[in-house]
Amino acid sequence: MATVDGHHAGPGPSWRELAHIAATPDRDATGVHAPGVRLLLLLPALGDADLPSEATGLVADALVEVGVTDDEAPGLAQALLENHPPWEPVEWTLPGVSPLSGGEDPFPGILYCDDPHSPRSGTRLAQGITRDQSDRLAPALGTWPTA
Repeated sequence: MATVDGHHAGPGPSWRELAHIAATPDRDATGVHAPGVRLLLLLPALGDADLPSEATGLVADALVEVGVTDDEAPGLAQALLENHPPWEPVEWTLPGVSPLSGGEDPFPGILYCDDPHSPRSGTRLAQGITRDQSDRLAPALGTWPTA
């Protein structure tokens, strides 16, 4: 969904996607399963200009989960959310039919951003995933209901 290296690809996920991914670990897979820890691990990739009011509280709860004091967590959470992106935060929307698409309907359920340099702006996610891949990815991101 994003890379932060020599040639970063971003922005990273929307808040909605990040919170969903953090809260829905695959318990059969190896790795981190604690939702708060997952949220903190994903936070540096966040690329969203429109954070919900509960974002600071969720990040503060996650910080307390990993040992930050109750007194320090809200201020640190606010600072992390205000200073997170290696790129500028963007606006996220569900795609509509583009006049440049030749009348082809977009794949539903994958959020697009308004950053013209993003692989999620103006073209299909990952620039060419199949409809089946899109239909499986959207529920994993929490942006489209499961069948």
